[in-house]
Amino acid sequence: MDKKTGVVTESVTDTQASAVETPEVVTEKVAINTASLEDLVAKVESRLSQLTEDKKTKSVIDDAKNLVNKAKELLNDDTKTQAKVDVLAKQLSSSLSIFKQY
Repeated sequence: MDKKTGVVTESVTDTQASAVETPEVVTEKVAINTASLEDLVAKVESRLSQLTEDKKTKSVIDDAKNLVNKAKELLNDDTKTQAKVDVLAKQLSSSLSIFKQY
């Protein structure tokens, strides 16, 4: 503010800052391969339907059901990443291996 006139003036820096445009961010959808995760969900669900729950299998079955639910949520998540899909696929694959013992 000019003390003599009482007029507020804009500095050159302020004018330049206000003239800067925000760049438009275009997000590109990356194709995520969910086929293996979908296949593993189906296999685990099929195997779960064949198992009878008892003291030995209860925790294994519960863990597998939780993984299946997480996988289904992830498959419906628009913000999923390939890394998350791969991690869950690996966990489901491990569950299938454990089921072979029962």
